Amino acid sequence: GRWSTREEVSQFAEMLNLEVPHDFGLMTQDEIVSFVKSKPRGFYNDTGYILEGVVCRSEPLVRFNTMHANPVVWKLKVKDFK
Repeated sequence: GRWSTREEVSQFAEMLNLEVPHDFGLMTQDEIVSFVKSKPRGFYNDTGYILEGVVCRSEPLVRFNTMHANPVVWKLKVKDFK
């Protein structure tokens, strides 16, 4: 009945020998837009692929006032700036 924290997800992934998505840290909305516009490179292999985009959430986590208390998240994709 609740969302796991990033730390909990990381612990579960480690126990299962799985990778978790890269954490870019805290950024403002303008910093996020600039980052995605820069066509950042991926982290998980050496092919130099461009990331598809990022999924962002607030810190601390803000939730919609609904029965399910869904977290407020948003995606921004590199292709949004072509």
